[in-house]
Amino acid sequence: MTTTVPERRDETPREAGTILISPWIVGTPPRQRAAADSLIGEWERPPWPAGFQALTCLLSVDGTTVLNYAQWRSDADHLEFVRTRRPAMVRGIDEDVPDIERPGVVRYRLHGVVGAGAAAGRVDHRAAAVIEISTADTEDAEAQARLLTAWAGAAARPVAGRTAFYLHRSVDGTRVLACSHFSDEAARDALHAEPRAALPAVDAIEGAGGLRTAVFRWYREVVPSELPG
Repeated sequence: MTTTVPERRDETPREAGTILISPWIVGTPPRQRAAADSLIGEWERPPWPAGFQALTCLLSVDGTTVLNYAQWRSDADHLEFVRTRRPAMVRGIDEDVPDIERPGVVRYRLHGVVGAGAAAGRVDHRAAAVIEISTADTEDAEAQARLLTAWAGAAARPVAGRTAFYLHRSVDGTRVLACSHFSDEAARDALHAEPRAALPAVDAIEGAGGLRTAVFRWYREVVPSELPG
């Protein structure tokens, strides 16, 4: 499933100041792969923008979506990239894969990390065989805080085959995103087969409204060997 790129990871731990997550709706598996290839291809050409840390393309298992997971040093660095370089990059991708539907980017902060395979401050998707992304909408920042507490409590319970769990909060206070890494499909299926009574805080999580869950596989990642700036 994966196509590797030359390893260019900076091994010095650097905390991501902001995480940008954006879905691209492409419709079919061939267009999904082509869109991810085109995006990563654009990013493989240095120089990288100041503050850029990592970009990962996640492919939905149904073949309809590319989820772009980008980590930056700061919002200001990302906004400068949007102003100066992103338009030309998007034009090139649209020439390769026309009519991509882009619902928009959500800006997150990493709120909590659980699991022996989790990295503090930065998210590394490469070791995950299966990635589950769940999002829930919240009315305001107070509701978001309550949901974060409930979800963090649920995630503290050990789960066989779940190697890492990353909890995110949107900057605008209206969404929570959970990213779970599993060693294989069987581990994820076993978790969801458990009775509701065995899953702490599930009512609080599902009661937040707007709960959506999708399954992805890690595809490709680009990380500069020397982080600029």
